[in-house]
Amino acid sequence: MIPRKRTESGTPQALNEFGAQFQIPEIQRIAPYGKGSINETFLVQTSGSPFILQQLRPAYDYGSLEDYEAITQCVDRAGIITPRIVPTKTGSLGAVRDNRLWRMTSFVPGVMLERSPTSSQAQSAAALLGRWHERLSTLDYDFHFKLPDFHDTPKKMIALQAALQRYEGTEKYEQLALLAEEVLTAYASLGATTLHLPRRITHGDPNIHNVRFTNDGNKAVSLLDLDTLGRNSVVIDIAEAVRCWAQIKDMQAPHDTRFDSARFQRILKGYRSTAHFLTPDELYAIPDGVEQVTLELTARYITDAFEERYFRHYPMLYQNLFEQNKVDALIQLNFYRSFVAQRAGVEGMIMKH
Repeated sequence: MIPRKRTESGTPQALNEFGAQFQIPEIQRIAPYGKGSINETFLVQTSGSPFILQQLRPAYDYGSLEDYEAITQCVDRAGIITPRIVPTKTGSLGAVRDNRLWRMTSFVPGVMLERSPTSSQAQSAAALLGRWHERLSTLDYDFHFKLPDFHDTPKKMIALQAALQRYEGTEKYEQLALLAEEVLTAYASLGATTLHLPRRITHGDPNIHNVRFTNDGNKAVSLLDLDTLGRNSVVIDIAEAVRCWAQIKDMQAPHDTRFDSARFQRILKGYRSTAHFLTPDELYAIPDGVEQVTLELTARYITDAFEERYFRHYPMLYQNLFEQNKVDALIQLNFYRSFVAQRAGVEGMIMKH
């Protein structure tokens, strides 16, 4: 009997056939790419330039592609390198496969940092983020798509409180309750944070892995993974960058993370060198923003540790999602504690700008 050729949707052949729907040269190879925790991403090698093919989360609809196209077009016109959507051969901005929306984008060459940035790399990345915000600060655009509950800190706290109640009396509760209570108490003391600030166009997730550097790693040239575009306070973007870029981990004790104030100073310098629109209220809200986004992510990790869901499991490192999310929560909480201990110095640096 002649064996039947596999045509399942996950095979390389099926991916090649699907990728051929887009306006790109002949495909030579498609392989998994990057270290994303949620989306499936592939590098598409062709007879010409490479491209990125990505499966979007179930929550995304076609409007998100229209938003992506509008924002990257604006950024591109300013001379800022950005991944651009490659339409299908029928002119659509994306295609549906396995009941999920997919998009093809141009590939931005360069390197992604595997570890926390150096001070000079953080300053360069901050200058890029400031330039990106500066260009979009005057763009009058109404988004077609909004990611549900994204950076909705109050809802994350409500979800954490609900998880505490559901799991009370369990072994998980015994291990997580004190952490959760610390987060909820700290958040209750924050007040309005960024709610009173202008809602500008933001990236949403300026993790250092979403910044492309030149091959030598010296200069940040592009912001990637624009799935979280929307309107929010730019302080949230700045704070998320600080949380990620100014976080130092002890390689011998991963839980022992701390805030690097010297690196924060370089981030602030880089951002202020290009973001000229920033108001005093926005500038002075940065410390509150850092606390807000760090507590929000910690709450999310603790909730996900209770429920063992959402983030992709890394079995080589952790036995299960409970342990994985618990460790991630501790990492963020230790950073928060370190930041709070140094907050007076942070405020002093901001006053000088």
